[in-house]
Amino acid sequence: MISVLIMDDKQDKIKMIVEVLIKKCLLSEECIDKAESLNEGRALLAKKQYDLLLLDLLMPVNKDEDIRADESANFINELSIFKRFKKPLQIIGLSEHYDQIEAHIDDYNTKLWKLIPFERKSVDWERLLQNAVQAIDDMKNAMIASVCNVNKYDVGIICALQKEFDEMKSASKLEWIKFSVENYPFDFYRTEMRTSLGYQLKIVGCCCNIPGMQSASIVSTLMISLFGIRSLFMTGFCAGFKSDNVNYGDIFIAQSEMDYGSKKIIEKDGVKQELPEPRAIECDYQIISKLNTYISEVSPENSLLNQLKKQHFEINTTPNIFIAPGACGSYVVSDESFMKELQNKNNRKFKGLEMEGYGLYLSGHILKCPCLLIKGIADMGDSGKGDKYHSMCSYASAYFLFEFLKYSY
Repeated sequence: MISVLIMDDKQDKIKMIVEVLIKKCLLSEECIDKAESLNEGRALLAKKQYDLLLLDLLMPVNKDEDIRADESANFINELSIFKRFKKPLQIIGLSEHYDQIEAHIDDYNTKLWKLIPFERKSVDWERLLQNAVQAIDDMKNAMIASVCNVNKYDVGIICALQKEFDEMKSASKLEWIKFSVENYPFDFYRTEMRTSLGYQLKIVGCCCNIPGMQSASIVSTLMISLFGIRSLFMTGFCAGFKSDNVNYGDIFIAQSEMDYGSKKIIEKDGVKQELPEPRAIECDYQIISKLNTYISEVSPENSLLNQLKKQHFEINTTPNIFIAPGACGSYVVSDESFMKELQNKNNRKFKGLEMEGYGLYLSGHILKCPCLLIKGIADMGDSGKGDKYHSMCSYASAYFLFEFLKYSY
C-alpha cells in the first residue's frame, strides 16, 4: 500500500485530496498523513519514509503563523539537499497559487518532480493525481518483484563440512559465485544450470561448517526462509550398515531419517534406565518418485563409476544406489556392535548412519519444503573407520545429485 503525506494548511483542500485518494485511488485512510506547517512536515519526513508527498507551494513555518514565500522555497531546496529527510519516491506540488507554479516550474522539472494546478471546480487535478498514484504503485510493485526475484532460487544445496562442500562444487562442473546476505554470518554461493528439459535452474549453496543435526536444521531453515527454494538437498559422506551388498562408494539416499538419540532417562529402584523414543521423518514423496523414475530410466550406476575413475578415485565395483531408511545421531560412531544393535532394535532396513539428516528433514517438514539427503558410504561405523573414502563419497553423492537435477527438473 502506498503511503502519502499531504502538506497543506487549508482544511477544505486537504479534505478534497483525501477523498480522491480514498475513493478514486483506493488508498486506506491509515496510509495518509497530514501536516499543516513546514515544521510539522519536516518532523514527519525525518522519521518516516513516504511514497508520495503532496505539497502546497505556500505554507507557514508553524501552524497559524503568517506565510512567507521564501520559507516555502527554502523547504523545496531542503528536500533535495538534506540527508536528514527520508525523500519520498515522488513529490508533487499541488497548488492553487498560479504565480508560485510559474515561479517554481523550472526548479521542479530539474528535480524531476511534478507540478499540478489545483482548481476546486475542476476534475483535471484528480485525474492527474490518480495517474501519479498508479505510476508509483506500479513502480513500487516492480521494485519489490525485482528484489524478490534476485533472492529467489529453485534449488538449495548444503553440506556439513568444508571438504564435502568443495567436492560438491567440483562435481557440479559449474561456476559458483560467492555472495553474502547482510546480518547473516555465512558465505553463500550461487550458480545456474541448464537441464535436459530446457529449464534454467538457479542454485544456491552453503556449508554448515559444523556437523550435527542442530546446525543442519538452522542452516536449512535459513536457506528455505531467505531464498524461497523449491527443493533443498544435502550431499557428503556417511557410515553404512555392514551387509553383503553394501560397499564403500555406494550411494545412500534417505527415504526417512530417524533420530535414534531421542530417549527418556529415569531412575527406578536406584537404577538408571534409558527408554528409547526414536522419531522418524519421511522424505518428500514427490522427490522419491522422481528419483525412482530417474534410476529406472537412466541406470546411473555405470556413468557414476566411470566418472569416479576419471577423477582417479580408488573404486573398482559399480556403486549401488540405496533408497532406504537412515539413522541420525549426535555423535560419531565407530562401534560395530552399536551399529548391529541399532539396526536390530529399530529398523532392519537401515542403510546409512550420519549426523545431519533428521535436522534437514525436520526443517523441510515444518516449512513445507521438500528435502533430500544423498550421501556416499565412506565407512561401516566400526573400528576400521577412517577418512580414506571421504573425498570420493562426497564427490560421488554430489555428481549423482547434479545428474538427477539435469534429468528430472
